Amino acid sequence: PALDRWKQETACVAVLTAPRNPGEELDAFIVRVLNTERQQEQEAQLARNRGTELHSGFEAYFTGREVPKELDPWIRPAINALISFGELASSEIVLVGPGFAGRADLIQDCKDFWKIVDIKTSRKLPDPTKGGAYGEHKLQLAAYAKAWQDKLRGAGKDKPILVSNIYVSTVNQGEFVICEHETPWE
Repeated sequence: PALDRWKQETACVAVLTAPRNPGEELDAFIVRVLNTERQQEQEAQLARNRGTELHSGFEAYFTGREVPKELDPWIRPAINALISFGELASSEIVLVGPGFAGRADLIQDCKDFWKIVDIKTSRKLPDPTKGGAYGEHKLQLAAYAKAWQDKLRGAGKDKPILVSNIYVSTVNQGEFVICEHETPWE
């Protein structure tokens, strides 16, 4: 649902920001922008590229590689917030559970709990005071938490698991929000 909403918003932005040719009828304008020039797809590709770049910057940092200089101002504020939570336990680890598998962006070993963080990039950041993260993102983290719990069970490393999404802006350098999921994920 969130992806469909984003596609619709991107198409609307394309129509609202594209110049209209002199004498061009509204129907012809919309067809040109959305079907001929496909401006919304160009915008979507730019957004995907920016999101991929930013995510790669986070991955580089948390796996001990150098972060490209041009990405640092975009992600450094979020990195500083993340490292304040606890020690790095794992980054980009594949977690497998019954019927699912995924790659967790970041797992932190905090004093009294584990913290699993999933990094998302977005043009528009969600409002943590109004529901915060999208439902499917919460579900993804719940699956990661269950798989992490199963992995640690019996290894003497059992402690509570907290999960969070961090959304990083693809349009405003250094802007981010963290959506903590206070309700139990189980």
